[in-house]
Amino acid sequence: MAEPILLLAPYRAQLEYRPGTGPAAVHEKDAELFVVLQGTGNIVTGGKLVEEKRVNANNLSGPSIADGHSQAVVKGDMLIVPANTPHQVIPTGGAPIVVMTMHVPHPAANWPPAN
Repeated sequence: MAEPILLLAPYRAQLEYRPGTGPAAVHEKDAELFVVLQGTGNIVTGGKLVEEKRVNANNLSGPSIADGHSQAVVKGDMLIVPANTPHQVIPTGGAPIVVMTMHVPHPAANWPPAN
């Protein structure tokens, strides 16, 4: 379950309540910042999406990740997943994990502006 908390183009942040393992994702144009607010889990990154399917013009999804790197996370941890990187959140410890996520787009080609 996700609840938007900031919609200020091109940024969008949301609270995500994850009671179980959700699908893995790849955001082709956005990095994604994760901040763990409650619970514990593993965030798997890298590798390759299993049974990859296109969700929309900029996102892919699959049920899991093959050959990824698992990073244990707890309340207060922050992790940024670069654009075009498979990732998946897996709750541990028998309780849901609550994360704040923010999608961060690539900077424009003309950034930073010339003085």
